[in-house]
Amino acid sequence: MLDAYQQRLRKHVPKCLDQVQADLLEASAAGEDGATHLIYELRGARDERHARVWGFDLGRLRGGVGEGMFVSPIDLTWGDSSERARVFDSDLHGYHGELGCSAKVRGEGDPEEAFACPGCSGGTFAVRVRLSYWEAVRDLWEDEPGTNVEDYFCNFELLGTCSRCHHLTTICAMDL
Repeated sequence: MLDAYQQRLRKHVPKCLDQVQADLLEASAAGEDGATHLIYELRGARDERHARVWGFDLGRLRGGVGEGMFVSPIDLTWGDSSERARVFDSDLHGYHGELGCSAKVRGEGDPEEAFACPGCSGGTFAVRVRLSYWEAVRDLWEDEPGTNVEDYFCNFELLGTCSRCHHLTTICAMDL
């Protein structure tokens, strides 16, 4: 049986996903690592299933280290739309973003680089987000049960399946 904390996480989508449709695909109770993991499938406002992913290449920000992995802010565009949906900004989202402490490595301004599939250089992806909530989040919930605890995730991963070659890749993975 799920306790109130687990029920809250499953029932409320984090505010970072407000600009997209987010369907909960999988939720795990606290495992061996003490974390709860939620996986959402993201879609556009008109039910589009494939998006371009915009962000900042970690390798460009860190002199080649982490090349091919994106960091925040992360935006999505759907179909032929130029309107972007911001799905993650470490300044605002996640455990430390909620506390006003951004990630150490972060791009500045609006993302200008679109992610390309490492398998075929394709540019659109079916996207999923995996959020992890460590024990510190449960402690926060127990101390302050009125908190929107779903916004305090400790790890953000954006996974993409290329619409051209179906290669699954991790586009962004950030501990917060």
